[in-house]
Amino acid sequence: MNLCEYCCIPMVGVMSFSKDKHERFCRCPRCRSETKHKKINDDDLDFREVLHKEYQKYITRDR
Repeated sequence: MNLCEYCCIPMVGVMSFSKDKHERFCRCPRCRSETKHKKINDDDLDFREVLHKEYQKYITRDR
């Protein structure tokens, strides 16, 4: 668990998916500051993350 250095509250884990890269980082819900982005491979994703990725594709396709 990471604490925001400005707000001193717990940060939320976030994953970012795009066509060319996947990243994982933490973001503060109050001030929106972020930790360093870590690149992740498709092999490193577990089922929950793959399901989330496919769900986001489905949501953006309908718009």
